[in-house]
Amino acid sequence: MFFRNLTNSNEQADLKISIVGGSNSVMRRGYVKYLCQDLSVLTSKTTSINYYSLGGVPNIFGTIQEARHDIANQSDIIFFEYCVNDRHAIETDNYSLELVGKALEGFIRKCQKSNPYCLIVLLLFGVNKNEYYQETCRLSQIYESIGKRYCLPIVNITELLGKTRGINFIKSLYNEKDVAHYT
Repeated sequence: MFFRNLTNSNEQADLKISIVGGSNSVMRRGYVKYLCQDLSVLTSKTTSINYYSLGGVPNIFGTIQEARHDIANQSDIIFFEYCVNDRHAIETDNYSLELVGKALEGFIRKCQKSNPYCLIVLLLFGVNKNEYYQETCRLSQIYESIGKRYCLPIVNITELLGKTRGINFIKSLYNEKDVAHYT
C-alpha cells in the first residue's frame, strides 16, 4: 500500500505511465525518478507510474510481463528499456540479436493488439566501453529498426547526450566498476 501511495497509483490519473525495463528503470537515482513529475508539468495532467521492471534480465521478460499483466490495456504510455541487459546477455552468449528482435516485436504486437492507443517509447542506453563508442552498435540498430517499422518514438539517451554534451561528459556519468549504469 505504501508503494501505491508513493506513486499515486490509487489516484485517478489523467496520464497512466508504465515502466517496462531493466536495471536502469529501477535504479534509485535513475531516469524514472524525474519522469512522472516532468511529464505532469509538460502535459499539465496528473500522472501515475506503474513499474513492471526487473533488473538483470533481457527484453523477453518485458513480453512476459505484458502477457501476465496486460500492461498496455492499463497504460497511456509505456517506456520500454532493456538495451543494457540485452547487450550483456548477448556478450555472455546467453541471448542473441535474433531473440532480441523477436521479443521486442512480440511485446509491441501484444501491446498494440491490447490497446492500439497506448504509446510505446523505446529508450536506448549505451555502455561505457570503447568498442561501444568506436563501432556501430548492432543491438541499438535492431531496436531503432523495429521501432521505426512500428512508428514508435525512440530515445537514444547516450546518442543524445553525446551530441549535446560530448563523449567526455557521458564517460563522466559512469562509475569505474559499472559500465552499464549512469551514477
